[in-house]
Amino acid sequence: MAQFGQTGLQGGFEEDDKIKTQGNGSCDFHLEENNIIAVKWYDSKPVHLISSYAGINLISLTRRWSLKDKQYIMVNQPHIVREYNKFMGRVDLHGMLVALYRINIRAKNVST
Repeated sequence: MAQFGQTGLQGGFEEDDKIKTQGNGSCDFHLEENNIIAVKWYDSKPVHLISSYAGINLISLTRRWSLKDKQYIMVNQPHIVREYNKFMGRVDLHGMLVALYRINIRAKNVST
């Protein structure tokens, strides 16, 4: 699962303004050949995801902070977004630990 830009997608997504008027939790998707799905989900900004593993079915509710209402609101979240958020925490932790405990190893220059 990876994030992607809109280049290379046949047909494209709905415009940002149109999906923004539908509110937080709205999404648009395209199913490409080879069982690859591209999803545009609107949280506070549009989020683009592509996957051959997770889809948009199994939409669940999640709690998000609303700047306009100054309180938590419940929004729809596709399965692909939930999977991405679940596993990105581990990637961020790995990056932090590598930076924190970097081991400096220099290759020996063998000149004979």
